[in-house]
Amino acid sequence: MARTIIELAEYQTKSPQLEEEFLYEETKQEEDKTLEKLQLTQEDKKLVNFLKKQGILAIRELRHGLEISSTSHIGVVQFSNFTVKVLPKFSLNTKNLPKLIAYAFDLDDIIIPKSEITFQAEEKQLIDILITFFVRKCQQLLRQGLVKSYVTYQDDVKFLRGKLLLKQQIRHVIRKKPEFACEFDELEYNNLENQILLFCLKRSYHYTESDSLRKEIRRLIHQFSGLIDDIEITFDDFDKINYKRLNQHYKKIHDLCKLIISATGIGDFYQERQHTVSSFFVDMNKIFEKFVTRLFREFYPESHTVESQKGKKVWQTDSGGGSHIRTDILLTNETGQTKIIDTKYKRKLSREDPYQIGFYIHEYKQREGFAILPEYSDSTTQSMTSQVQEITIFVRTINIDETIDMLYSDDKQSKNQLRELVCSLVPP
Repeated sequence: MARTIIELAEYQTKSPQLEEEFLYEETKQEEDKTLEKLQLTQEDKKLVNFLKKQGILAIRELRHGLEISSTSHIGVVQFSNFTVKVLPKFSLNTKNLPKLIAYAFDLDDIIIPKSEITFQAEEKQLIDILITFFVRKCQQLLRQGLVKSYVTYQDDVKFLRGKLLLKQQIRHVIRKKPEFACEFDELEYNNLENQILLFCLKRSYHYTESDSLRKEIRRLIHQFSGLIDDIEITFDDFDKINYKRLNQHYKKIHDLCKLIISATGIGDFYQERQHTVSSFFVDMNKIFEKFVTRLFREFYPESHTVESQKGKKVWQTDSGGGSHIRTDILLTNETGQTKIIDTKYKRKLSREDPYQIGFYIHEYKQREGFAILPEYSDSTTQSMTSQVQEITIFVRTINIDETIDMLYSDDKQSKNQLRELVCSLVPP
């Protein structure tokens, strides 16, 4: 029996019957009678709660059928009797998705044949785009040489090496043990930078259904396994790495690893359920933010510095703790004046968004800020001003497809057009 497949675009609600109120005010609504017959099992309901907490997907049980609302995440999730797919239909031509990912993650040096990265509606295609980029980056790293780090060991050795551990050595003398108790450093590949890659390779092997990709991944795992310990990686491990000159080239591939691990996290929710293995979601918010950030770094006037995810402490507690805000993009000119940019991958700002952006503007002691959204067919450029604080938020939109066409065009005039485009979003 064929599974029922429900397809949505980002920020879209599908319901058996349309109502006046919806979960997300920026969604588009559509009636879909297929949803009248769908029901959730008890196991499905746990997965629904997980997806809702993660802000990925919302499913509401109605008297007759289900109502499904998507957010900025695209991907697929399989329930007991049906599959939900969220595709980037409204703001992005699916053929441009690989180029968007490549540009956002600064993967210009990775060349992949078009036949390998054509996005289709099949469940595995999106994750295979990410895995293909990751595999090519791993192969490139191996050709360049993996980074080595000093690892500290304490061991009993026949010859004096490194630092002698006096307490242990005294015990050896008393026991007439003919060895030196030493602490020494070994320069080797078994470091966190490479352990992250091995973990993500094994995760990728589990998720791809491409025979050719599996073959390449299996070869890479074999090359890594003899040198590197296989350990479980969490998102906290990425924060432990201090990128310096010797390991700076790992930053791009680690960003890809985070995206792949995040995208495939749903499969961990029910490890015993075979059909959830192919479930994955990618947050287009993160990709769009990286895309816009790189545009400003490359095409905004050089008199400004462009910082991404700039942190600033704004709250102080009695116990000495506090909390921070992080602006998506912060522009600073030569005199120290700043401009705040917040990227939002959605059709329009929600009710809460102006309060968030307004708080950023207030904390940076500015009078204006900018919200950049992808351009939709019904998008409008506008501004909103706080009547008391006199803070203004300028809402700007960017046509992703047209921008990508200019980025990958050989026409020199396109670069000038891109500079004009970026400066029109936020005037210098």
